[in-house]
Amino acid sequence: MLVGSGSAASVIAQKGRFGREDFGKNDAPSPFSLEKEGSGGGDQVYRFLRNSLVTVPVSYYNAGSAQAKAQKGIPITKTEDFVRRHPILVALSASLLGASAQRAFRTTAKATSDLASKKWKSL
Repeated sequence: MLVGSGSAASVIAQKGRFGREDFGKNDAPSPFSLEKEGSGGGDQVYRFLRNSLVTVPVSYYNAGSAQAKAQKGIPITKTEDFVRRHPILVALSASLLGASAQRAFRTTAKATSDLASKKWKSL
C-alpha cells in the first residue's frame, strides 16, 4: 500500500511539475489527471494520494507509540487503542476527510472570490 501510493504520487508529481508522461500516451482519460477543478475525479484522487503520504506514516507512528505505552502498563485512551488496533483505517479515513475538506475549502474560496470581484466591479 505504501509503495503503491508513493509510486502513484511520484508519477502524478512528475506529470504536474515537469509535464512528463512516463507510461506512454493514450486517448483514455487518466483518473490521476491534474486538470482543472471540476474536470473529473482526478483532482480528488491526487489529493487523497498526497494526503496518504502524510497520514499513513503518522498513523503508524501513533499506533506504535500507543502500543509502547500499553506494554509499559501506562493506561491509554479508547481513541489511542482504536488507532493502535486499526492504523491503516485511521490513515485512509484521515486522507479522505482531508481531500474532501480541501475540495470544500477550494470551492468556498472560489465562490467568495467571485462574489467579492462582482461586488467590486459593481462599485
